Amino acid sequence: MKKISLFFLSLMFIINSFCQTQTNSKEYYQLKSKHQKTTAWIMLGGGAGLFIAGGAVSANGFFDLFSGNFNKANNNVGIGGTLAIIGAGSMLGSIPFFISSGKNARKAASISFINERILLPQKNTIASKIQPTISLKISL
Repeated sequence: MKKISLFFLSLMFIINSFCQTQTNSKEYYQLKSKHQKTTAWIMLGGGAGLFIAGGAVSANGFFDLFSGNFNKANNNVGIGGTLAIIGAGSMLGSIPFFISSGKNARKAASISFINERILLPQKNTIASKIQPTISLKISL
């Protein structure tokens, strides 16, 4: 019973180790960088539009305030301020996407495929074989 339990336990570790390998290619990092940069630009542009629209609505509310229409003025100032705050938050939220996009672009630039020559022993001699490998360049 101990042998069977030990066998299944070791089998679970072996299966887990084979399933957890994930290779990320250069194309993966390039595509991820592109999607993150697109998201960042959309958030930045949308946030700027909301910020400008909020400012315009608030300014219109201030003009209503001076003309004596107090109920409409308070409503416009509140809506405009809310739009401006959401726009500013969206613009600030785009910063992490720009940063992670740059990191993924650098990762994509540092990964490359090369054909490396390896030496294999075969029948009392050493044979040379070309094997494709992934090269990761780490700049310090």
